[in-house]
Amino acid sequence: MNSVILTRSFGRIDKWANGQNYKAANPQIGEKMNTKVTKNSEGPRKKKMVIRENSCKIWRSVSAILIVFLYASGCEQATQPAVGTSRYQIYYMTRTGEFTFDLVRMDSEGRQKKIFSDSPPIVGPPVVSPDGNKLLYLAMKGEHQYDFHMMGADGDNPRFFNIPTLWTPDYAISPDGTQILLSTILGDRISFSTYLMDIDGSNFRCLPRAECIESFWPRFSPDGTKVIFASRYRDENTSLSNLEIATVNIDGTNVQRLTTNSDDDRYPRYTPTGEKIVFERSGSAGGYYSMNADGSNETFLMDDANDYGDYALSPDGTSMAYVSVHIDAEGGRRIYLLDLESGNRRAIAKGEMPLNVTFSQDGSELLFVTPITDNPDVFKFVLETGELVRLTNDDRSNIYPVYRPD
Repeated sequence: MNSVILTRSFGRIDKWANGQNYKAANPQIGEKMNTKVTKNSEGPRKKKMVIRENSCKIWRSVSAILIVFLYASGCEQATQPAVGTSRYQIYYMTRTGEFTFDLVRMDSEGRQKKIFSDSPPIVGPPVVSPDGNKLLYLAMKGEHQYDFHMMGADGDNPRFFNIPTLWTPDYAISPDGTQILLSTILGDRISFSTYLMDIDGSNFRCLPRAECIESFWPRFSPDGTKVIFASRYRDENTSLSNLEIATVNIDGTNVQRLTTNSDDDRYPRYTPTGEKIVFERSGSAGGYYSMNADGSNETFLMDDANDYGDYALSPDGTSMAYVSVHIDAEGGRRIYLLDLESGNRRAIAKGEMPLNVTFSQDGSELLFVTPITDNPDVFKFVLETGELVRLTNDDRSNIYPVYRPD
């Protein structure tokens, strides 16, 4: 069995190596970091709703991140780990074909797994509505074309939006659950733009309304009144263009450019209070930065940005978890917790190449994905105790975990 992960971000390609065992790839876990590792026991799973095989070629943009897991395996069963204390539900993607996936729901101890299949096959990560009652994801529609699908938290009331799009990981549901935000290439356009539609698929429009500008990585503000994104601006003196952070009202008006420099600014996100914005900058001044919501008081945080926007802000807005760009002597990368006020950080976990970092709703836990021997699995890190729990353990690639809101 072989496993390869390709990540592409502005032309860079990385590969996950094969053949390292868990202890070799994670020498500090349980030893240097006093971290307890819990491995769940295995058992039978419920029967899949749909069994199928399919494959496709994923079109990729140099300005988008595409994560593809390639490996050869047979049909594997979901697990029923040992009994524990569950606090949350978690959704994640599990590989079923060359580029296709099922969605799986489990509790926060890796138990009580339920599989959701779809036809056409699922290819994009799950987004859970703020009330926890809806799932939005990307499904295959045809060769190089995909569509957005939605279903209830239990797989009920499935529907599709009939919006032929290219592959994109950038879509979200508004804080009030009434609108969907996405970044993709549509029609005869040649670049990514930001679009908004009502939760039922109606009132589809481009942001900003006046001109459907090139834009990437859109996110709602916490109050849902604005959208933040990165857009390309041209320097009048040099004729060179670079990405800057900007905002727009959800009605498409009042575009505000927040950053101006000679490097690319990317992956902007509001802190949960909406008072500050965190983003990643490339180039000679590269790293993580923060600024006020109006673009003032830009502050350098850390020069350890990973170039593909894999970071998460804590629910209280005081810290961020991110994957380091640096590879250590053992060939792994560390996940750090960074205090946004003091700039202090501490290493909390490590993996061969961790991805998909996300906080629980109360900020007490972190989910992330990393390979152990061949395939990536989902892990949970408990911040208070330092306990590291492996939530998935099978022959599949398991990626894009997300907590379901309480």
